[in-house]
Amino acid sequence: MNSEKEYIFYQFENSYEILKLSILGDFLTDNKKELNKRCEVMLHRIFPEKSREQIKEIIIYNEEELLSKISEINSTK
Repeated sequence: MNSEKEYIFYQFENSYEILKLSILGDFLTDNKKELNKRCEVMLHRIFPEKSREQIKEIIIYNEEELLSKISEINSTK
């Protein structure tokens, strides 16, 4: 996992949430399945209201990639 990646991006059907990784310590792992599981658990702890929503996508981004993704989403609205 690239240490430059700083944000977890969660995309839902009609919304998204972002968490900054700097507060998570040894959260990242090279095991994609384990990383997705950790990300999902973290989302439900921090945003319990999202626990019933279907997660479309979980991606770890650096700041530039994150801003690009948000711009892409906003341009399609």
